[in-house]
Amino acid sequence: MKVALLVGGRGTRLTAGEDVHPKALFEIGGRPIIWHIMNLYAAAGFNDFLLLLGFKAQEIVDYFVNRLPYEAR
Repeated sequence: MKVALLVGGRGTRLTAGEDVHPKALFEIGGRPIIWHIMNLYAAAGFNDFLLLLGFKAQEIVDYFVNRLPYEAR
């Protein structure tokens, strides 16, 4: 079963007007929020994700293609 995640937030309330990144890439415990959400679904057996991207979509794609640590794949 596919899991559709809305990943389009700007995260403007998470910063004080500094460089704005997509909300999904803000880190908690050294990992982006989206990583934690996907891990929760994966623990329940849902491993097929559809990310519905919005704000700075290319940054999120870049994270999963180029920067995701190998052990997290």
